[in-house]
Amino acid sequence: MRPILSFIPGDFPKAFFLLCLALLLASTHPLLLFGNDRTPEQKTIRHVLILHSYHPGDAWTDNVMAGMREVLDRQSGQIHLHVEYLDTQRNPNPAYFSDILDILLHYKLENRPFDLVLLSDSDALKVALKHRDDLFAGTPIVFCGVHAESLSMVSGYQDITGVVEHPSFRETIEAALRLHPGTKEIVVIGGTRTAIDLENRNLLAGMVHSFQERLRFSFWDDLPAEELTSRLEDSTEGRLVFINGTVSDRVGEILPNSDAIKIIRDACPDPLYSLWDFFLGKGIVGGKLIGGREQGRLAARQALRILQGEDPNDIPVAGADANRFMFDYQELKRFGISMQRLPEGSLVINEPPPFYALSRGQLWTVLGLLTGLVAFLLVDVLLRIRAQRTLRAEKERVDLLLNSTAEAIYGVDPEGRCTFCNPATLRLLGYRDEKELLGKNLHALIHPNRPDGGPYPAEECRILQAFRQKEGLHVDDELLWRADGTCFPVEYWSYPIRRGPETIGAVVTFLDITERKQAAARMKEALRELDAFVYTVSHDLRSPLAAIIGFAEFLKGNHAEQLDGNARLALSEIEKQGERMTAMMEDLLALAQVGALPMPKEPVDVDAVVQEVLRELGSKLACAGLVVTREALPPARVPRTLLTQVFSNLIGNAIHYAGRDGGPIGVGGEREGEKVRFFVRDRGPGIPEEERRSIFDVFYRGSTGRDVSGTGVGLATVQKIGRLYDGRAWVEETPGGGSTFWIEMTDSLSCSENAKKTPGGKPGGRAGNISLSGNQPALEEA
Repeated sequence: MRPILSFIPGDFPKAFFLLCLALLLASTHPLLLFGNDRTPEQKTIRHVLILHSYHPGDAWTDNVMAGMREVLDRQSGQIHLHVEYLDTQRNPNPAYFSDILDILLHYKLENRPFDLVLLSDSDALKVALKHRDDLFAGTPIVFCGVHAESLSMVSGYQDITGVVEHPSFRETIEAALRLHPGTKEIVVIGGTRTAIDLENRNLLAGMVHSFQERLRFSFWDDLPAEELTSRLEDSTEGRLVFINGTVSDRVGEILPNSDAIKIIRDACPDPLYSLWDFFLGKGIVGGKLIGGREQGRLAARQALRILQGEDPNDIPVAGADANRFMFDYQELKRFGISMQRLPEGSLVINEPPPFYALSRGQLWTVLGLLTGLVAFLLVDVLLRIRAQRTLRAEKERVDLLLNSTAEAIYGVDPEGRCTFCNPATLRLLGYRDEKELLGKNLHALIHPNRPDGGPYPAEECRILQAFRQKEGLHVDDELLWRADGTCFPVEYWSYPIRRGPETIGAVVTFLDITERKQAAARMKEALRELDAFVYTVSHDLRSPLAAIIGFAEFLKGNHAEQLDGNARLALSEIEKQGERMTAMMEDLLALAQVGALPMPKEPVDVDAVVQEVLRELGSKLACAGLVVTREALPPARVPRTLLTQVFSNLIGNAIHYAGRDGGPIGVGGEREGEKVRFFVRDRGPGIPEEERRSIFDVFYRGSTGRDVSGTGVGLATVQKIGRLYDGRAWVEETPGGGSTFWIEMTDSLSCSENAKKTPGGKPGGRAGNISLSGNQPALEEA
C-alpha cells in the first residue's frame, strides 16, 4: 500500500473526508449540527418525583436514571426533579419493605405534592400503589423496568402507564446456540433471594422444556461469589454461562453488578451471556439485551406527554420491542466468532473504526473544502481577537465596579470554594489579600458556627442553597466570622450562576448591619420605656377620672332640679368628656400592652377570627346597612387576641367612615413566603394622600374623621402590631373611591398549600358575602 502523503486517491481515508465535511457545515451553519435548544420560558415549574427500587451505584438503576435525565433535562427550568432510592435490593428483609420504608416515605414526602411520579422496577411500583390513596392520591404514575408478568398489579387503577420489561430469554439462547453450535450445557447464575431474581428464574425455568432435547440447564441459585469462582474455574467443553440475577458474597451481601461481572469474567473461561445492557463491555459476549437507559428514556417521554396535558389512561403501556441484540467485539474476537453470524441489525461495541479509500474526485473535493475551511478559520481567528479585546475591556469595567462598591461581593463554586472577591469583602472580613480566600472553602472560614456557638454543617448553610436549589435567596439577619475570630451581623443575598442549564456556582453580596441592629435595639428600648410610661400614666389617671365621672353622675342624678340649665349642660359635658378620656385611656393601655402575648404553637385560623369579629360588630353593621364580602384568609402564627384587635379596629374603622352609602366592606389576605398580609377595603370618602402617612399616629383623626366618634388610637394599635411582627400597616386608595387598609406581618409559618397567592398579587381562595339579619351574620356563596 502506498503512503497517504503520495495523495493517491484510492488510499485516502473516507472517514477523514466525512469529518472535514462536518466541520465545514458546522462553521457555516452551526444550527445544522448543534440545533437550537432555546425554548420559550415556562411560568410554571412542574415537580416530578423519581422513585427507584434499588440504590445509586447499581448499574441498572444508574442507566435508567441517565435515560430519564437525558429526556427531562432538555426541559431546563421547567421540571424540578426529586429523586428517592428505596434500596430494596440490599435490604431484602420483609420488615424493611412493609414498615421502615413506610416511615421514611411519610417523613420525607408527606404534604409534598407532585405533578407526576416516575419510577423504576417492581418494588417502587408496589410502594406507589400501596400509597395510592395517601402520598400519591390523584398523581399520575409512569413506571419502567417492570416485568410484563407483573402488570396485574396495576389492574383496576387509573392514571397509570409505563414501560414493561420483556426479558428476551428465548431469542438470546437461540442466538447463543447459533454462535456456539457445540453447546451441550447452559449454566444459569441467579438466585431466589430478591423478588426480581425469583421472577427471572421462574420465567427462564418455564421455557427450559422447549430446549431439553438439545441441551441441559443447570441452575446455580444463591451461590456465594467464592463458590461460584471455584466452580467456574473448572472449564467444561460445550458450556455457556448465563447471568440471570444478582450475586452475593459469603455473608449474603449483594455485590454491585460491576463487581459481580468482574469476578465471574476473571474466573470463567467459557462464553458469558445475559439479558441486561449494563453487563455489556464488562465481560459478556452479548444477547438481546434490556437497556436501562432506553427504559428510562421511554418512560420519561411518556411522563412529558402527561405533563403537557395528555390523559395517562390514553397512553398504552410500551416496551415490547425495546430490546436489541448487542455484542462486544472484544469477546467475539476472544471466542473466534465471526460478525457475519450475528443476528441482523445487531449493535457491536468496541469495534475498531474501519478505513475506506476515496476516489480522485473525492480527494479534490476534500482539498477544496479544506481550503474553504482554512479561510473560514482565519476569519474566525480575527473575530476572536476582536472579541477578546472587547471582553478584556468589559472585564476591566466589571473589576472597576467591584472594586468601587461598598457592598461585599464574592463568588463560590458548587463545592463552596471562593472564586473571586472584591476589596469590600476583604475589609469587612478582616483579610489583607484575596489570596487568603481564593480557592478556600468560605463556609469553613466565615460561616463555621451558629450564633449560639454550635457547629454549622455546610449542608444546612443557606448561602449555599442558592445553587443547590437553583434559585436566589435573601436573608436579612445572619452572622459571619472575621479572620480574628470575632463575628458580626450581616444581611446577604445569594444567587446562582448558570452556564446554560448547568449551575456552576453562586455570587454572594452582604452588608454589615451592626449599626442597623444597634439602632433597632435602641428603638426597641425606647418603645419599651414609652409603653411603660403610657401604661403608668393611663393607670394612674383611671382613679381620678372615675371620681370625676362618678361625682358628675351623682350631681346629675340627685341634685338636677336644684341646678339651672347651664349647670346641667356643664355636668353632661363633664360626664361626656370623662367617658371620652376613659375610652382613650383604655385604648392607650391596649396599645401599651401589645406584644406581651406569647406566640401560639399552632397557626391561628384567621377566618374564624374574622367571623367572631363580625358577630360582635353585627349590630353596628346592621344599623349602618353594610354588607361584608370576605375571601379565604391564610392562617398565621400570631396571637389570636392581636388578630382580633387588628380586624376589630380595621372593620370598625370601615363601618364608621364608609357610612350607609359607602357600599360593601371587603376583607381578604394573601401569603408570600413568611410574609402574611390582610386588608380591609371600604367605599367611603377616602383619605387625602397628604394624610396617609399620619393616619396611623396616636390621636390623629384626619380631616374626614372630625365628625366621627373615636379616640384616634385604633389605627396606631394596628401599626404597632404590624411592626411587632417585622411588618407594617399602610393605606391605599380603593379603585373607584374609598380606602384599603393593609397590615403585613412576618411569622414562622412556611408557605403551604393552605396559604396560596394567586397571580397578580390578588388574594386567592373561596370568596363569600356577609349579609346581616338582625345581629347574626350569614355566609352567602359569591
